[in-house]
Amino acid sequence: MDYENQVKKELALWEKQMLKSTGIIEGISRNIQKKIDSYIPPKIHASISKTMEIAVKSILAGINLLPFDNSKLTWARYATLAQKDREVSKIIRRYKKLAAATGAGTGMGGILSLAIDYPALISLELKMLQEIARTFGYDIREKRERIYLLKVFMLAFSKNQCRKKTYLEVLNFDNIALDIDWQTLYFEYKETVDFKKMLQIIPGFGAVIGAWANYGLIDVLGETARNCYRMREIIK
Repeated sequence: MDYENQVKKELALWEKQMLKSTGIIEGISRNIQKKIDSYIPPKIHASISKTMEIAVKSILAGINLLPFDNSKLTWARYATLAQKDREVSKIIRRYKKLAAATGAGTGMGGILSLAIDYPALISLELKMLQEIARTFGYDIREKRERIYLLKVFMLAFSKNQCRKKTYLEVLNFDNIALDIDWQTLYFEYKETVDFKKMLQIIPGFGAVIGAWANYGLIDVLGETARNCYRMREIIK
């Protein structure tokens, strides 16, 4: 079996995961989420919300993007899918290590350190997405590509109906809306991330859990991005 056919099979399985319903499980998780929210100080909620607002708006405006590197776009034009996948694997590994180190450092500070950890993690996540996009040959100076990047971010951390809707938008890239609601993105992100991050406040385990949480979140986002760009590579 050649590499592209192997990837097509992997994408078919991934699509089923994106479109499946979680039903009762999601209802239970949302109830747990409400309980968790009650333990998080309002100033941390405000910090996370503001971080997400600034991050999304800066990406939409083309601010804080990685420096343009035409050589990488040129390389991507001639690279095979397998070569791009290998490069993306290196990128994901690098960012998982960075995120784990960040989580370990802030995990020692208890619940108030979350106000520092969240912005740092979101910054790493968005930088990784930009590198992955560039590796697949997409120019994030174009607004449509920046919108796509944020949709990938939302897809990685959304649930049920929002996940299905976002997946279909990502699948039909040519018809993607040239805007994104940062508040929806924040809500979905927080719903997914808070439970893992809250475990950081467990006395004596904060650093270990902080590293584990950040490592896993980066991994989920990286693999989601890989599959989204693989999909575009195959159907273009």
